[in-house]
Amino acid sequence: MNHQAQKLRHGGENESAVSSEPDRIAAIPKELRKLLRKRGRNLPTMVAKINGADDPELIHKSRVNLRRLQQYLPALFPKPQPKTVRKLRRTSRQVRKLLGEWRNHDIMIAQALEQEQKARNREKREAWRALRQFLIQGKAHQAALARRKLSKYDPAGFAYMMEEILGDSRDPDANQLSGHLKARIQRAEDQWKAALNQAEQSLDNTDIHSFRVATKRLRYRLELAHEVGAVPSKSQIRRLEKLQEALGQWHDRQVLQETITQALTRPDFQPGDLAVSRTLVNDLEKGRKAHQRNLKKIFELAREC
Repeated sequence: MNHQAQKLRHGGENESAVSSEPDRIAAIPKELRKLLRKRGRNLPTMVAKINGADDPELIHKSRVNLRRLQQYLPALFPKPQPKTVRKLRRTSRQVRKLLGEWRNHDIMIAQALEQEQKARNREKREAWRALRQFLIQGKAHQAALARRKLSKYDPAGFAYMMEEILGDSRDPDANQLSGHLKARIQRAEDQWKAALNQAEQSLDNTDIHSFRVATKRLRYRLELAHEVGAVPSKSQIRRLEKLQEALGQWHDRQVLQETITQALTRPDFQPGDLAVSRTLVNDLEKGRKAHQRNLKKIFELAREC
């Protein structure tokens, strides 16, 4: 029996722990509103900055912020949801997807630069430099496309939706909300286990990507519940963070490998002489051989969760 369990069994601090439980649950609606306001109030400024800046960290943080907002809204507003909540969830999802390819290009450019700087011979250095220039052009296209579509979203509209959502001072029943949060976690955990089993059996990239999405969903729901006091422990969250990092690295490598494959067939990609092209092909094959090793690490981390 662990130390905390002994306290609860034999007295001492157990009375204060038990008596604080109703207070902790009662505070959940207020804490959840506070978190939602924190995430939502940044949206107008975030959209305005994206339209006028080229900052990879801003794009990354914006996507994370939007993903978390998508988890917070249904947590505070179970179905049936008000129309404004549904609209804000839909808009957040659309904006996040708009930034997806932009973010992918930022990561690939950084990967290509790293390989270029590490290269020990001319062919390899020129190959990765050519790919980096190709990716920079691709990013410019994706950024222009995203900005053009983002211009249709009024930053003030985000602020208006958030004020309308949070303007209602009525909080849901705390006990019901606590139960709702735990039920969402249980559903996410069931989906995560199913996705893990499917990915481990098939080793298919599509299934592994679905497992990656399920890992994010479970982690964010646990983090939200922890922040509002519904889940006391962070141990599982820390393990999921490590797993998500490994899955993110796998995803970044997969996207880069797919892009190299596509680039080598594109007439607008000109890596130079045949030796330079062959270097990229060889690096592509090395990446594919490392695929199995990476998956083994991922599934080992998953079993620790």
